[in-house]
Amino acid sequence: MEDASVRFLLENLNWLRLHQADLISDVKDQMERLEKNLLLFKRFLNESTGKREILEEVTAQIREVVYKAEDAVDVYVSQALEKETEKYFSRASDPPGKLLGVVEEVESTGARVKELYDDQRQIDISRSQTDSVSDSESTPTQLQKLEGNQVSFVRQDIVVGFDDEADKIIEYLYEDTGELDVISIVGMPGLGKTTLARKIFRDPRIEYEFPIRLWVSVSQVYSARDIFLIMLRDLSWITEDMYGKTDEEIAQTLCARLEREKFLIILDDVWTTKAWDDLRDAFPSNKKANKILITTRMKNVAYHTNWFREPHMLRYLTSEESWKLKTYGI
Repeated sequence: MEDASVRFLLENLNWLRLHQADLISDVKDQMERLEKNLLLFKRFLNESTGKREILEEVTAQIREVVYKAEDAVDVYVSQALEKETEKYFSRASDPPGKLLGVVEEVESTGARVKELYDDQRQIDISRSQTDSVSDSESTPTQLQKLEGNQVSFVRQDIVVGFDDEADKIIEYLYEDTGELDVISIVGMPGLGKTTLARKIFRDPRIEYEFPIRLWVSVSQVYSARDIFLIMLRDLSWITEDMYGKTDEEIAQTLCARLEREKFLIILDDVWTTKAWDDLRDAFPSNKKANKILITTRMKNVAYHTNWFREPHMLRYLTSEESWKLKTYGI
């Protein structure tokens, strides 16, 4: 079971290392330590076969520290950008110090995960020597595998800041365009695109306006088929025989279900125009003022999804807003 939060942060760190090396040079050591533990978490989540109760507890702990790390990285990058553009860095906020504290917390969780992982490997070795398990008993169903997928998991935390940005986009979501309308939030990593989208997704006005609200993390590596199945799962519209259908049939099933009610779909972290092209046919173009909200780093992706609407370019955060992004400690 790969957790989307771990994958997303690993991708973000890799992007920063490749494209913003100078920006994170002061915290290179912390970033490397963070990445090392994230890879451990990923391996643990993918390979663990221990008791369900223990796995659920550890997975929850992993998510908690990963979310803290994600917020700390976002804040550091945002304030580093502010330093670069305005030659200012508030000593009171001390982003490197905050990031170091979060990395140490991640490492503490990593130590426990490593211990559990090593213990589980020993148990698995013993079982392989003494047990013979049939394929039918050991192979999970496709539906069970999907239920373990956390791509559409939306954090239930306190999202602070972005009030003016959120209100502006919510106004767009209220517009009656008469057909499917795509709105894009564009910005580089660290500016808080996903945080803003979460704030909008959970706004009571949006919950009331859209009977169907779906959240999917697309990312750089994606499967359109899996994304369709995840949305059907979240709509409670999926059965085991769905996996025998073609990709086109699954997309048609999703489209038919979405036609029943007004919907808002958030596609988080879309990297390419091809990703939109692969998903587009599953979204009905009817007259219910349905909306799709996309977060992306790429302006060309935003224009490709909707030439008739200017993308919402995310502004830099103020120092106060940056630290209010942190879920814990404020």
